[in-house]
Amino acid sequence: MQKSFAVLLTVGALSFPCSAYSEEAAATSPLQVNSTEYQYDKNFVSPNRTPLLDKQQSVNLKPALESSWQSKNEALQLLSPERKERSASSAIVNNDFWIYDSWATLSNDLDYDGYYSTLTVEFDADTVYSRAYVYAIVYLGVNEVFESIHVTSVFAIDSDSSNDSFIVESELISGFPSNDYEIMIELYDADTDEFVAFSDGLEDADLSIAPLESVNYETLPEPTVVIVEEHGGSFSIFGLLVIALAFVRRSLR
Repeated sequence: MQKSFAVLLTVGALSFPCSAYSEEAAATSPLQVNSTEYQYDKNFVSPNRTPLLDKQQSVNLKPALESSWQSKNEALQLLSPERKERSASSAIVNNDFWIYDSWATLSNDLDYDGYYSTLTVEFDADTVYSRAYVYAIVYLGVNEVFESIHVTSVFAIDSDSSNDSFIVESELISGFPSNDYEIMIELYDADTDEFVAFSDGLEDADLSIAPLESVNYETLPEPTVVIVEEHGGSFSIFGLLVIALAFVRRSLR
């Protein structure tokens, strides 16, 4: 009596789960980024407002009445993502503020293709004042066009101190296809909303090339399905399992 059956073997399904996103979904997905803020490597807490006598005298500011920046931060978080060209930022000239240095770190390359989905940007902003309150906008750009990915809370900078650097860690969830992105940082005076300083890949080489992609562009290997058919009674289930194990070992090598 002849027997006929088939065995389906899935190779790599345990080690390499299928991507949950298709290329079509990624192409139409909106920009979505999850960000966490730190200042000088500590969890960030928005500062209380303290008198800025030197700054008030120079720019005629009214004394601060609020004890913290809570209402300002709430308004900043409601800002919509913005697209702009480099020329809109590069014309800024303000000698009272500047970005002294910046650094970028990439992490989380789920499909090992050289493009990462998490970006950490650290920058050290300085001012001529003993203390000033500012906020920043972080952008990613290609071909001179930049998309904002995060608006920071208000934070304090103290003259030219190196102990007040600000850190934004951003996980790109969707909307960013695989590419070499340029990073741009804009700095704003929190008291006046004046655009006071910026840095980009032309100003700082650390911001010039960041190979990134959002999580929905991580393309993981599809499982390989092998069908083994047997006809006749001389070949057992045990024999089929031996063939399957040999195929798996060869694939892993």
